[in-house]
Amino acid sequence: MSDYQIVLKAVPATKVISLRRVLVKPQYQRILWAELQEYCEKNNVRIAGTALAIYRSVGTRQGDWDIEVCIPVDTDHTPSGDVKISILPAIEVMACTIHTGPFQTVQKAYTALNEWVEKNGYHITGPIRELNLRLPNIPSNQNDSDAVNEIQFPIGK
Repeated sequence: MSDYQIVLKAVPATKVISLRRVLVKPQYQRILWAELQEYCEKNNVRIAGTALAIYRSVGTRQGDWDIEVCIPVDTDHTPSGDVKISILPAIEVMACTIHTGPFQTVQKAYTALNEWVEKNGYHITGPIRELNLRLPNIPSNQNDSDAVNEIQFPIGK
């Protein structure tokens, strides 16, 4: 029996500013977050929602983690360099759960969602999203038990 409650919900389209790269490990996305936050501060980009990471492809071997870090925005901005502005599409059905605790244990939430999806006859239809509802007190602290993340799987029958 899982400790995670799975809920289904629709997610609206969202305008985001983002930075995307292929990384050796998902933990290295903190480098992308630092770059994107610095960019937003320097360019007075107004944030309009909860930051999230999109796992475009899950690593099956080292170096295969295609991750995009995104911050919702409500202003027009012409990005530069690797920074992009785009609209994340609306998703009709997301299977979601909340993970409270260290990033090192977030895999438990992913396992619970995967098991639920399989048990209920669904399949994942697109990239997985991870929303940062409450970040660690120290950004690089992977052991902060106060961190809260919502994991979202787009699903279909």
